[in-house]
Amino acid sequence: MKQIKTYQKKYKEKGLYQLMEDDTLLQRQLKECTASGSNILLTSIPGYRQNFVTKCMDNLKGSTTKPLNDTLAALFCSCAADVLEKRKITLEKFDDLSDPSSFLYNEIAHKCGSPFLVPSDFAKEWRSSDSADIKGMNRIDSVPVIPIMGMHKIKISIGKETRIWLIDSGASDLLVSDDFVKLLKQQGVVSEMNFAGEGSYSLADDRQISCKRYKIDSVRIGHFVVNNVILSASKNVKEFLMGKSLLNKFSQWMIDNKNNLLILKK
Repeated sequence: MKQIKTYQKKYKEKGLYQLMEDDTLLQRQLKECTASGSNILLTSIPGYRQNFVTKCMDNLKGSTTKPLNDTLAALFCSCAADVLEKRKITLEKFDDLSDPSSFLYNEIAHKCGSPFLVPSDFAKEWRSSDSADIKGMNRIDSVPVIPIMGMHKIKISIGKETRIWLIDSGASDLLVSDDFVKLLKQQGVVSEMNFAGEGSYSLADDRQISCKRYKIDSVRIGHFVVNNVILSASKNVKEFLMGKSLLNKFSQWMIDNKNNLLILKK
């Protein structure tokens, strides 16, 4: 009890959890136990479930530089525990939690969302109401793309400016440089009234950059004009990216590799 009180004083509500982590004998016994009983459903044990949620949140905090929302992190980890319990996941399958190609990892990601979202973020999944943001006479348009070294680029116009953008379905928003936004501000296309807060952005090389976000209208792609699109700007951007905040406005989109077309359906 003296040891417990010492740890509780130092680590607050995580005192008992930290004491368990530091107990080398207990850790060895746990490994021996799990080695001989891999069919144990630990998440069905209330005490272990809370321990799992706490450790899950700690892992999230230590694994990224993204700003973490504590409330969403707790909800995410509790949801993950629910999935493990419902699926009756045993200890031998726990390695799948850290494998992005496993069914378990992706089921949790799909059902539990992201712990890194903040209230200023905008939904990136398609909703039927998105069709109201797309203006155009036809429901479908085939937009020519430029194939370059296995990648696809496309012309997009905002205001008087037309640029070439890399189609990146893994990106969140339209990503541009600060200089481009300054140009749009000079033309009156973007103002501080469009400002939608700041956020972090993950690049393909795993770098994290900070961005200012703007919610803008009149983004022209093919014969469509799209409103309520999120534009993210950073001084570290050289190549413009077209991400999901624009693509997911459309109920369907696909790349026609044979004919080098981006097919968009309202």
